Amino acid sequence: MQMRIINVTPGLLPIPPNGWGAVEKIIWEYHQNFLKLGHESEILYLDQVKSDRCAVVHIHVANLAIEAHKRGIPYYFTCHDHHAYLYGKDSNCFKENYNAIKNSIISFVPAKYLVNYFDLPNLKYLSHGVNTDFFKPTYRVVDEYKLLCIANNGFIHDPSEDRKGFGFAIEAAKKLNLPITIAGPENNKKFFERYNFNYDKLNIIYNLSETDLLRLYQSHDIFLHPSILEAGHPNLTLLESISCGLPIVGTFEDGNNLEGLYKSNRDVEEIINGITHVIKNYDTYKKLTTVTSKEKSWENIVNTLIAFYDTSMKNQLIEIYESTKINHKDSVESQNSIVFDFNNKSKVEILGEIKKEYNLKFINKQNNKLVYESDISNNMWTQANFAYFIDWNIQIRDKQTNSLVSDFNLDLKNKTVKIVNESPSLGDGVSWVACIDLFQKKHNCIVDYYTPNKDLFEIEYPNINFYNYNHIHDENYYASYKIGCFDPNDNSISRADYRTQNLQQIATNILGLDYEEVKTKIHVKDKERKLQEKYVCISTASTAGCKHWQHIDGWQKVVDHLNDNGYKVVVIQKEALNYMDLQGLKNVIHPQTQSIHEAISWICNCEFFIGLSSGNSWLAWALDKKVLLISGFTKSFNEFFTPYRVINESVCNGCWNDVKYKFNAGDWNWCPKYKNTKNQFECTTKISFEIVKEKLNNIINYVNSISPLRKNLDSFTYKEIFEWNQYEKYVGVEQNDLVLDFGCSKGYFFLKHKGKNIKYIGIDGSLDCLSDFIENLNGDEQPTLIHALIGDNKSVQTFASMFHNNKLQRSMSMTFSDIIKLINRPIDFLKFDIEGYEKIFLDTDYNLFKSNIRKFSGEFHFCGNHFPRNHGYEVLKKIIIDPDMSVKLFSIDGIDITDYFWTNPDFYTEIIISGFISKNMTK
Repeated sequence: MQMRIINVTPGLLPIPPNGWGAVEKIIWEYHQNFLKLGHESEILYLDQVKSDRCAVVHIHVANLAIEAHKRGIPYYFTCHDHHAYLYGKDSNCFKENYNAIKNSIISFVPAKYLVNYFDLPNLKYLSHGVNTDFFKPTYRVVDEYKLLCIANNGFIHDPSEDRKGFGFAIEAAKKLNLPITIAGPENNKKFFERYNFNYDKLNIIYNLSETDLLRLYQSHDIFLHPSILEAGHPNLTLLESISCGLPIVGTFEDGNNLEGLYKSNRDVEEIINGITHVIKNYDTYKKLTTVTSKEKSWENIVNTLIAFYDTSMKNQLIEIYESTKINHKDSVESQNSIVFDFNNKSKVEILGEIKKEYNLKFINKQNNKLVYESDISNNMWTQANFAYFIDWNIQIRDKQTNSLVSDFNLDLKNKTVKIVNESPSLGDGVSWVACIDLFQKKHNCIVDYYTPNKDLFEIEYPNINFYNYNHIHDENYYASYKIGCFDPNDNSISRADYRTQNLQQIATNILGLDYEEVKTKIHVKDKERKLQEKYVCISTASTAGCKHWQHIDGWQKVVDHLNDNGYKVVVIQKEALNYMDLQGLKNVIHPQTQSIHEAISWICNCEFFIGLSSGNSWLAWALDKKVLLISGFTKSFNEFFTPYRVINESVCNGCWNDVKYKFNAGDWNWCPKYKNTKNQFECTTKISFEIVKEKLNNIINYVNSISPLRKNLDSFTYKEIFEWNQYEKYVGVEQNDLVLDFGCSKGYFFLKHKGKNIKYIGIDGSLDCLSDFIENLNGDEQPTLIHALIGDNKSVQTFASMFHNNKLQRSMSMTFSDIIKLINRPIDFLKFDIEGYEKIFLDTDYNLFKSNIRKFSGEFHFCGNHFPRNHGYEVLKKIIIDPDMSVKLFSIDGIDITDYFWTNPDFYTEIIISGFISKNMTK
């Protein structure tokens, strides 16, 4: 029997929720499954609900249930509120929920202890469910068991309370020396501000999207849940973790059972015993999770709920049906079905017995061009023969009537997409992972990525599922794409000839992304330094003679020069030093690395790297090393950007990128123009040591110039400024600029730009940071430094300095207006990193900001104390649409997110906003 079902929204958060909202998520799952089962379902505000005996009205908060009773609306009710138990039976919270239950047709609670607690005859236990189509396990090799807690900690009266047992979980992980991740909404910051946990294997994450949440479950092994009070047994996170194949160690109510959960009290030793037991019996617990996930699917739970509805409403619905006048209507003609398939090519199939002819147009939405058109009949298919990503609009019309049958727009959000790296080369694999990450974030889809060396990336990119080539995965993918250096004559596989593109651009073109160099993140398993003396890593061997530096004694002269400058030289390659046409080397260290992880350990601790156009150079680039790259057979655009690129363009060069030639991997001596002549490989035989030496001295001078500063600079912040160029992706500091630095810390930004004859004013609230700043100055450097915080009023504040072990410090605060008056001239470049107080000049003092700043770049935070998320969005939109502004947005790891930030804004807790005010750009 079809029902009309109305779920009443609490009205506090959108449905489906775009952040943390358990009740809203439950309502959405009810709604989706009601529709799937053929019922009519709506989500309405109470004011939109009329008293209608034919409709099921389901309410989820007590005050709305009480109001519905006053209005004479019969309703079903679910109590989700654990505070009714926490505050006791004398509390208003209990009394409200009691009356809401008492006056309902039937009420439900998702915990059995609450049935006994309220003790009302119309109250039933109904478990929460889980979306097993979305939350599902993935295969991963477990080399170290990773623990996970996901929760919204605290109580309403005190959000810093450890209701969910984070402290117990962290202490257990610490004693077992296992990595642990704590994830949840920003509210959890209250707990971590109150309690300080010093554990280097603790990872804390805030504000995840649903896709991020899935990836987090799938990248961990055991879920911990030492909670003291829950309204749901099981609650949503327990079911989501179990559905993703994670056994659980945690608390659970008496008289109830959850297969796959090891029951433990809130006691560190009990939790340790539970974790140890689960690890010893991991396969058994893993199998039990499968049983539970099937039993607790939302489809099963909603079927149970409908049975409750059906039983209570059956008699009155029969009565209404029998007294209703029947109006006969003409039957509706059935329709053919349309099947879209985006696996490797873009295919449309029309199935059904109704004989019709259709016209199909495949339109690229990015340029509104018609790419492909075809006419087919029912039970036929057609496809646009393009294997790369195209942002499709597919229009299907009935040819007889010209009526629009379907106007389909490709949307990968929450869809499962398969991407295969077709190249076994290390450099290709390292280069392309960053593009896969960009694709996943742009489309907010589920990506299964098949690639060699997946263990280099999977920890750094938990939002991506990594698989080896030989892994058999029974997933029905919504779309599939392949990346590689494909036949340039086949324009159906790639948009452009790979020989004309940067290596990373090959992947962005295939995946439909705008190209901008994005550095890949590499997991370093072993960071321990193997050699205490300073050393440089080099790689002299590759897979073809044209890739080698063929200049006689070139490498040995490099080694000698490095030795003369005080560097040891470590050769990182599996090949012998005299491999193929190499001549061997003296005075070097050649460790016999057994795995790529050992090579990474050596490279990550070196001063800089020298190599060829090969995988190890890409590896060093990804590890944030300065790379001196020697190559003649490729053009300079082929690899990543490095100011230390060596090429001799006065001789034959760049054959790899010349469309007249196709590389022959089977010919070691491939030299398409001069093979077997005296000019063979002249692209590198004519790169003399003197040419290399110029770049080599530049990189040595650079390293020497910054190495003395490393003594008291935080390495991560140093990389943000010097190596990742975090604040200057769009606008930069120029010669003679006046630079105002809010949150100048220890002087990173000044030290980077001191050679540009800038006038610099740095402001910071930490006296310790300013002391470190001054220690890094030479006698002739005279920046203006001010000890102050940026605030919205004049006051003295106490705060914890993050760079000095959270030591409490006091500082006066200055307003933005006071600073502008003090400087009394336009600011050429404003850099800011002030943990949320950017609100003052980007919102409150916005007009003053626009009048006095030329260029700006800094961190924009979405945090509760300063920029509540929704208010932050309003401020950001105001800036972006301001015609006087030219603005770009970047993620903290440097990716340009300007074009797709708004597709998933809740993913970010902070971003970089960078731009200029056009009317101020003429000095």
